[in-house]
Amino acid sequence: MEILISLIYLYCVYLNGSKVKSFFLEFKKKNSVQLEILLSISFGFVIFQFFASLISIFNQPNLYKFLTIVFLFLSVISSLDQILENLKFIIRHSKKLIYVGISFHKFNLILFLEFSILLVYFLLSFIPISSGDSLDYHLGVAIQYLNFTSYDPTWYTSLLAMNGEKLIASFISVEAIPLITLIQYLGLINVYFLVKEAIFLLNSKYYPIKNKYFGYILQTLPLVLVSSPVFIFLTLTAKPQLFPTSLLVITSFLFLNIVQGNLKFSKKNLFFLFFLIFTATTSKYSLVICGSINIIALLIYYSLDLKSNQKEFNFKINQKKT
Repeated sequence: MEILISLIYLYCVYLNGSKVKSFFLEFKKKNSVQLEILLSISFGFVIFQFFASLISIFNQPNLYKFLTIVFLFLSVISSLDQILENLKFIIRHSKKLIYVGISFHKFNLILFLEFSILLVYFLLSFIPISSGDSLDYHLGVAIQYLNFTSYDPTWYTSLLAMNGEKLIASFISVEAIPLITLIQYLGLINVYFLVKEAIFLLNSKYYPIKNKYFGYILQTLPLVLVSSPVFIFLTLTAKPQLFPTSLLVITSFLFLNIVQGNLKFSKKNLFFLFFLIFTATTSKYSLVICGSINIIALLIYYSLDLKSNQKEFNFKINQKKT
């Protein structure tokens, strides 16, 4: 039952995230289906975390479950057209899979290893949480949000809880327990997939690699990344670390698309990028330095973009005068 509730919760997150993505981001060329889904789910969780943070202001335990259910219900009601489109997409591709079959490509050892490692991480994410700090305050504070209106001043580690624990409280309130670790697994998938996409963009557009051996080494970078042992601990814990980190990776990836010209740059998506950085840093203060670097880079690029647009505008006015 918990898995079913988690799937419904996850789909509602996707519905909200796809609306946010289409409103704030205007890509000039179509992205892959995998990238669209990952971005939509990630943006949806960002909105839900902001929503959970607003609930905590009222300091009323009963509001978590009630307003979470209301928010999920409204997500479905406001996205009926998209739900029908998704159903048609699933039916169309399931028929193609039945009649055409699965197309097998040439065996790729690196892809096989990457898929195997990610599959193992996915299965491990369903193991009950047993890490000390998760049981102490990552889960303890979330349960406290749902049961008490006051705080124990002698519980020192509870002071380390931030907005990530409020999202965990939202999961627990509707019994979507598997999402506590699955959201960290989503962060791992984001980091892996976006690093791979970034390598492809840089290699194809800016720095084509002529040395095939160096190219092979670069291709193995995502494999080296996901095979790092630290991800075993971070995936099996309630610690809100991987997902906030992946938000900064998403911000850097979107900035790369802006520089490349694949994503339209405006005040609207600049605000949204700042909101992603804010969400990441308020989930984990250790990400403040990386978030600050992203903010500085965005502001510098935005100021340069404004100057270039002003010069172009002045040049067109001078041409009209002459």
